Amino acid sequence: MIEIKNLSYSYPLSHKKIINGIDLTVDKGDLVLITGPSGSGKSTFLYCLNGLVPHVFSGDMSGSVMIADVDPRLTPISEISRRVGTVFQNPEYQIFMPTVREDVEFGCRNVGLEEESLERNSRHAILELGLDELLDRDTSTLSAGEKQRLAIAGVYAVGPQIILFDEPSTNLDVAGKQSLRKIIKELKDRCYTIVLVEHDTALFEDIATRIYVMENGVLKTGDDAHKSTIRERKAHNFCQDFDAIIEVQDVSYGYDKSSPFFNHLNMIIRKQEVVAFMGNNGSGKTTFFKLLMGILKPQEGRIAVAGDIIRSIDDSAGRIGLLFQNPDEQLFASTVREEIMLGPRQLKKACDCEDIMARFDLKKYEYVHPHALSKGERQKVAFASVAALRPDIILLDEPTTGLDEKSWLALMDYAFSLVKEGTTVLFSTHNRKVADFYADRVVVFDKGRVISDEIPKD
Repeated sequence: MIEIKNLSYSYPLSHKKIINGIDLTVDKGDLVLITGPSGSGKSTFLYCLNGLVPHVFSGDMSGSVMIADVDPRLTPISEISRRVGTVFQNPEYQIFMPTVREDVEFGCRNVGLEEESLERNSRHAILELGLDELLDRDTSTLSAGEKQRLAIAGVYAVGPQIILFDEPSTNLDVAGKQSLRKIIKELKDRCYTIVLVEHDTALFEDIATRIYVMENGVLKTGDDAHKSTIRERKAHNFCQDFDAIIEVQDVSYGYDKSSPFFNHLNMIIRKQEVVAFMGNNGSGKTTFFKLLMGILKPQEGRIAVAGDIIRSIDDSAGRIGLLFQNPDEQLFASTVREEIMLGPRQLKKACDCEDIMARFDLKKYEYVHPHALSKGERQKVAFASVAALRPDIILLDEPTTGLDEKSWLALMDYAFSLVKEGTTVLFSTHNRKVADFYADRVVVFDKGRVISDEIPKD
């Protein structure tokens, strides 16, 4: 199904090979699992299979690729997509229709499925991905995890021979990950051919035919592809006697004003506290952060930071920094250096750009356009631009998204170093290991309610 010989590729104006001499054969029904550090070339490798290289991304490509009996270099993407489906890292890139139902059906209509097959395939995908209660929802109102499931359902419904997954579990909660695993196992059992790029190898390693590690554009075999480097939980100087810096008082908010999602929510967060927010997709984590920022306004109650009421984003600018789930929503400059300096220049704040680039290992990308980087590297750039403002409070919405363990440890270590200097850090995550490792408190949301607020066990 897939035959690759001596494949190499470098992006335009770059002498570095992001893919370097790969040989790989994948037979029908195989599930090939690929892991590796952020920026190692995993996503680019998939682009060489689905035709994005060279049809969308130009550059220097050599060697040979045959996938589902076609050469992607010589075949239009419209033809490749009938044979090869791709689930991208960012679901926003493949959601086009106004409602969930229409979007699942979109791909089927695009490839010309008859109405009976279209309805059967779409309904099956909707049920398997747990979207049956969201059929008439506006796709723009879905949480990041719900959008990811929708993107997977759209590809799954078409039924291509080969499916490429680019870190599909990134924004999914525990239930969503298990549902995804079930889908991928079912596809494998039905003899679909699957290439799966994923940091969470434990979720799939027992159903994988082979596991590879991508390092500097080279595929390497390895049985222990994802050894944990977690260390014992850190401690810092947080104390319950610190002054409150965030006060949430009797806050109600809902996208439907007649039915508040948050209903008389109360919470106090103290200076230098590290608080993890957990809960299934759609439980309210991102909405809560937007309320703290002033992006959303409470319908009742108030939110205060250091005694000052937050009425709009103007009140939080420079005081609260937010890292979005999708880094592309906050990258605007043409180089990494300019991106890091953008916020401080606008707010007339001092910034040691060299120090920040060094801390985030971004010096090598100093004059690279942020959107030319992998998602994991873009995530680091986005966080670096937030950290450059040196806000009193940092909100990290799924900060480990798209990062391998080494990278997210480095990212969270930097956030932790700011706490020791007086910063308060709030982060949302589906990863209990991250929450227990870094947080002083773990708050669990369920449909806008706090169902748990506790200190992690050492």
